[in-house]
Amino acid sequence: MRKSSSDHRVLYFLTDPHHLLKTLRNCVHNSGKLSKAKNSQGCTVRCMTKSGERLEWSTIRRLYETRKGNTARTTYKLNQEDVNLTSYSIISVARAARVLSRSVAIALRNLKRENSSELGTYCETCNDLFDMLNGNHVYHGNRTNNRFFNPYEDVNDSRFE
Repeated sequence: MRKSSSDHRVLYFLTDPHHLLKTLRNCVHNSGKLSKAKNSQGCTVRCMTKSGERLEWSTIRRLYETRKGNTARTTYKLNQEDVNLTSYSIISVARAARVLSRSVAIALRNLKRENSSELGTYCETCNDLFDMLNGNHVYHGNRTNNRFFNPYEDVNDSRFE
């Protein structure tokens, strides 16, 4: 096999940001449910945890239920289709983006119920990751006042941490 001049380069593979966002949302949606895979004791339960708190979809549903009658809600824009997923809504990137948004993260932290703080952190981290991978032009960060959309100009950029 002949070596080319590009053999010294390191290759990085990133998933499509839109599919990554839906996968991250689906992981929370499936957390706490019985899995179809069986172990020696029977069915297993997939459970996402962070710092001892369970990350479960029921917390998102509880947030929606507690605020759905409030007509003056301006903190987030969740609707029934975002929370009660169907075969159509589960493939929608916009619905995943609304659930894993900064406004939902803030609302979860303000909820101050069990398992809501770390889920808020998870939503905010997913939102920031999506923004970092989804900027569409050089000036997007300045126009939206969101530093995560800025172009990567330095290998020591803090967003790589």
